[in-house]
This record gives sequence, structure tokens and C-alpha cells, in this order.
Amino acid sequence: MLNPFEDESSIRALEKERRYRNYSSDMEKILRQFENTSDWADTIPLLVRLTKTIIANRQYELIPHKLMLCKRLAQCLHQNMPSGVHEKTLECYSAVFSCVQRTDLKCNLHLYLFGLLPLFAYCGSTIRLPLISLYEEFVLPLGPALRPCLPGLLLALLPGMEETSDHVDRVGQLLRSISKAVSPPVFFTGLWRVLSDSPSVRLTGLNFVLACYDKRKSLDDQDDLMGQVLGNLMDSLCAVLADHNTLVQRQALEFLLNAFPLSASRLGSDDLARLCAAAFNILLKRDASLNRRFYAWLLGNSPSGGGGGGGGGGGGGGG
Repeated sequence: MLNPFEDESSIRALEKERRYRNYSSDMEKILRQFENTSDWADTIPLLVRLTKTIIANRQYELIPHKLMLCKRLAQCLHQNMPSGVHEKTLECYSAVFSCVQRTDLKCNLHLYLFGLLPLFAYCGSTIRLPLISLYEEFVLPLGPALRPCLPGLLLALLPGMEETSDHVDRVGQLLRSISKAVSPPVFFTGLWRVLSDSPSVRLTGLNFVLACYDKRKSLDDQDDLMGQVLGNLMDSLCAVLADHNTLVQRQALEFLLNAFPLSASRLGSDDLARLCAAAFNILLKRDASLNRRFYAWLLGNSPSGGGGGGGGGGGGGGG
């Protein structure tokens, strides 16, 4: 089992080398200087020095003062910092990930990611591409080791599934790759749990689910989408159907129409009763587009009311 803490014996062995001691001393000095910065402009030169120091000592796979390093980098990714600071911080993360041992990255992933994960939701468009690249190059190859961090990764990346986002295709592909890395049943179990607990990503999460769902197949042929625990799926569907956002409810009904037609439901009577009760409450909104989808699901018709088929599942349709 991997040690979740720094390998102290390896550090002690390295500290016998003068060059590593100098490396450790340089890192400590730079990291302490962050405490004295009063303006964001002072932060960029420190980040540049930090990156150069790490690269100059890249033969060492154990970076000294790792906890303080991750803390400072997370502070530099604060939403009040400008894009220039975010950019230099990502360059430093890239240097760190290029140097550290794969085993160290795996067992300390929570430490390295706690500053990165919130960034996508508020950073500028120019920062999103290098951030996605960082995930693709260094995080994705960790495979099953991503499972403990899966909820955080989903919360971090699902905002990128906004239909108007410039990077929706790239984020969608990254999420699919993460699904393969951790296994699709594990991925969708985590996804439904996140949609149940986190209203802020329900719309984008449903966008992703609908993009993954192949209308040419039944849910039986793609049951990975249900996750490993049916109860999680039911909790999530009831939660999104009760959401205050009409667009969330619309996408939830779109998923029910395609994946859970009442004429061929694979749900037990109790689960079906729960789902119907949650869906019936939508009628209280008196929204025409919601009512049309609800009755289409209830009666087994296309929401367009004819021969059009239910096109455009991922986009929520045109009303």
C-alpha cells in the first residue's frame, strides 16, 4: 500500500547530498517570500523563480517542502488573482508534475489537486486550455488511482459542459477518458451522486449524460450509465426533477424520455412510483415545454408530437 505521506527515509537519504540540501534551502526561501507579497505583481517573479528552481533540479523526484509548495500554488489560483498569475501558476504545476514520482503523484493527488480543482469554474478562457492540457497530460494517466478524487474532478470539469462554452468538446472528451480510466460504472456512480448533491452542476452534468446516451440503443445495452447503485440514480433523478431551474428539469425529462420509457421500464414498482411522484410535481410550474415532455414520457410519445423523433437530446431542444 502506498504511503500517503512523504517518504521521510528517502528525504533523509537525499539530504546527505549537498546539491539537494541547496535545492531544499532555495525552495524554502522562495516559498517564505510569498508571505511578504502585498500585490499580485510581486507574485509572478516568485512563481517564475519557483518553476526555474524545480526544473533545474528535475533529477530529484522528491520535491522538498511539498506541503508548503501546494499551499502557495493554491493561493496563487485564488479567483481574485488575475489570469497572468494563474498562467504562471499552471506552468509551475506542470514543472512539478513533470518531476515527481508517479507513485508520489498517485498517493498525494489530493494535495496536488486541491488548488487546481476549483479553478475551471472561474478562470478566464485563456487559462482553461492549459488547465485541460494539464489534466490530460499528467492526471489522466493515473488511471484507477483517480477514483478517490473523482467527485472533485467531476465538480471541477462539469462547468465546462456549458453548451456555449468554447471548450465543451474538449472537456467532454476528457470526461469520457476519465470514465474509461476509472471504469464507466464507477464513473457514473460518482456522477449521479454529484448531481444529487450539487445543484450548481446539474444542468451541465445532464448535458454530459445526454451526450453520452446513444438513442439508437436501449439502456440495457449501455447500462454503465446507470452506475453501480440504482438507489443513487433514483435519488439523483428525483433531485434534478425537483430542481428550481427549468432547464435542469427539461434535461431530466429528456433523459427519462430516452432512457426510461414507461412502456419498457426496468424499474421496480417502488422506484417507478418515486420517479412518477417527482415528475408529477413539474406540472405545478405550468411551463409548456416541461408539460410537453412530461406527457410525452407519460404517454410514450415523442415530445414533438409526431414523426420528428426526439432529436437534439444533448441540447435541450428548441422549447
